Amino acid sequence: DNNKNVYALLEIQAAITIDNVLYQAPPQSEIHSLIIKFNSNGQIAWVKRINEFLIQPKIKTYNNEIFIAGQYKGMSLTIENTTVSGNQVHPQLSETFLAKFNATNGSLQWLRTSETTVGVNENNMGTHCVDLELDQNGNAVLIANLFSPAVKFGTTNVSFVTNNAVSNNAVTVIAKYSNAGNVSWAKAP
Repeated sequence: DNNKNVYALLEIQAAITIDNVLYQAPPQSEIHSLIIKFNSNGQIAWVKRINEFLIQPKIKTYNNEIFIAGQYKGMSLTIENTTVSGNQVHPQLSETFLAKFNATNGSLQWLRTSETTVGVNENNMGTHCVDLELDQNGNAVLIANLFSPAVKFGTTNVSFVTNNAVSNNAVTVIAKYSNAGNVSWAKAP
C-alpha cells in the first residue's frame, strides 16, 4: 500500500504458528485462509482467519482499505459475522466474491458475491474470478468468467444464450462496484 505495508493470503490445512500465535488446524479435508498484514519493517501487524478456502484471491489497496476478490465453492460465504448467499443451483459451484477490509485493523467493511441463478449441474459452472482493479476513487472493477447461463451481481442480471455447461466456454463479465459496495453495473461484453 502507500505506507509500504504488504498483505498476504495463506491457505492452511494444518496448525500454523505465526508470530508466536497458534492458528489451529481446520477440520479434516478443509482448507482455511489467513490474511496477514506486514508493516513496512516486515513485522506482522495483524492476522485475520477466514474459515473458508478463498480460491485464486486478488488483493488491492486504496487509501486505508483492502479489497480482496476471488472465488469460493458452496452456496454461501461467511467472513466474520457476515454471510452472503451465492449460487442456488448446486453446492459445488464456484462463485466470485468481493470484500473490503479496513487496513488498520483488518475488520470487514462489506462482502458481496455473484449468484448463479440458472444451471444444469456443477461441471464448469458458476463464476471464476479473473482479476480485480481499483479506479482513482476506490471503486472496484471485478472481472470474472461466467460459465452458467444466468448470474446476478447485486440486482443486475447477466445472461447469455449459450449453455456453457455443455460447451465449456466462458463468457467474460465485468462488474463495477462503488467504494460502498454497491453494484454500479455488470456486463458481458
